[in-house]
Amino acid sequence: MNGLKKMLSLLSILFMFLQVPSQTNASNLEVNIKQIKDLQDVFITTLDPHISKAIREYYKVKGIPMRSYALWDAKILEIQRLEEGSFSFKVTIQIRTYTGTHNPPEGVETMTFNISPFGVKLLEFVHHEGEPQDFLTGDKIGSCFACSVIPLTGSIVQ
Repeated sequence: MNGLKKMLSLLSILFMFLQVPSQTNASNLEVNIKQIKDLQDVFITTLDPHISKAIREYYKVKGIPMRSYALWDAKILEIQRLEEGSFSFKVTIQIRTYTGTHNPPEGVETMTFNISPFGVKLLEFVHHEGEPQDFLTGDKIGSCFACSVIPLTGSIVQ
């Protein structure tokens, strides 16, 4: 009987030790997710002047009234470090644009920026008229209708 009590005591102690790290890991995971979300928000906020300028220039060239977007609705699709150890990145983001404060989205803009210690440069601006379903699922848009691309030269390609 004493042997059984010792065995149960040992198993109980072992079980308690195994439970503690998983609770700590869950807590750390929640903190890490919040930190990642905060970093994404800081990053989008920092890019806001460049995003707004790209939208303004695109719609000015098209002769369409200026559209707005919401910072909370911006999505980071990809961040690529251009060279290992460097601080130059190629970043692709996606936003939904709308006219007025309570209107539904009218288009989806996908922008690619080069970000380095020398500044931020718009590499590509792709406009998708309407609201492609892929934006809601988080997938990249593979094909679209009524797409316009602004390449490096700044001219618009239909």
